[in-house]
Amino acid sequence: MSFEQQLNLIAYGQLHAEGVEAVAARLEELDSRLPEPVRQELAALLDGHRPADIALRIRAALSPGHQRQEARRINELPAETTPSAVQLAEAAEYLLLDATSPLASSPAARTRLVDLERAY
Repeated sequence: MSFEQQLNLIAYGQLHAEGVEAVAARLEELDSRLPEPVRQELAALLDGHRPADIALRIRAALSPGHQRQEARRINELPAETTPSAVQLAEAAEYLLLDATSPLASSPAARTRLVDLERAY
């Protein structure tokens, strides 16, 4: 699946772990090749986040430990309590939505990222 297609899925809220992880990898790689002025331009389009920052947020959202911690926080569970599968799934969805929100909310950023990936 192309980078553009993956970004469009994120825009529509279709957050599959494999696809989102692939986007994180591409964002990280792209960020490493971009000159600083271009990173700053993208940050302005992405609510202050650079592509590598979003990649880190996505990877954190995919972390089972982070998902457990968030499930406990959302459901006000004691630290020693294991969240249910439903609670974990809800926490994972919340974390991924939050991590990808700068991409989902900015068509201009998605377009620019696709253009930059082709150019760099």
